[in-house]
Amino acid sequence: MSDHFACIALDVVDSRKMAAATLEKLLRTLTEDLNSKYANDMLMPFTIRNGDEVIGIFYRFAMGCKALEHIFEKTGGFSVYAGCGFGKMNTMHHIDVHTSNSLAIIYAMEARDQFLKNSKKKAAIWNKDFTNKVFFYAENFPYQAINSQFYTLRSYKQKRSEKQRQIIAEMNKYPRKTYEEIGKMFNYKNPRASISNHLSAANYELVNEMEKSLMELLDMLQYFLEQVKS
Repeated sequence: MSDHFACIALDVVDSRKMAAATLEKLLRTLTEDLNSKYANDMLMPFTIRNGDEVIGIFYRFAMGCKALEHIFEKTGGFSVYAGCGFGKMNTMHHIDVHTSNSLAIIYAMEARDQFLKNSKKKAAIWNKDFTNKVFFYAENFPYQAINSQFYTLRSYKQKRSEKQRQIIAEMNKYPRKTYEEIGKMFNYKNPRASISNHLSAANYELVNEMEKSLMELLDMLQYFLEQVKS
């Protein structure tokens, strides 16, 4: 088993402006959803810390990255600073997120608190267009390569129209359906051509290939780190 992990550390933006009960309810809903969806992918399930923070640890770098997109889809009622750190865990049992000095957690906290909250240029450049701020970080790691690819993916997706989003959501929900079948669900007169045009305008195939390449890159980087003798 790998001893390198991806830690995600979230902090709610302007949490002090929210009622404590409302904030608690939102975070509990979020953590329950994440822990259910990624139950088999996590070393440590998402845990609420200090009232307005959420921390979770993934076995795979790639899965941690993928989970961030899901997190951003679920934060409609609030925005977050999201730091993602890649590194070792000193222990895999009885992890205390309040006192742990494991690198994965330290890097996630630094990404969030030092880079994002302080609007450092290295992080700010990737987040100007988004309410949910994210930064990937680890020492001796090509973290800006990950940030640049994640930024590009978010930018493509943000430009999609509501109709394009609906069509892609249906395709993800029914991956075996043809363009013709999906088009009929939207009552298009020319179902196949209409779906094809929408997907082309949404850069659907390009974004899918970019996502696959980013996952492959993260898996490969994790593999290489495992080969380095400490």
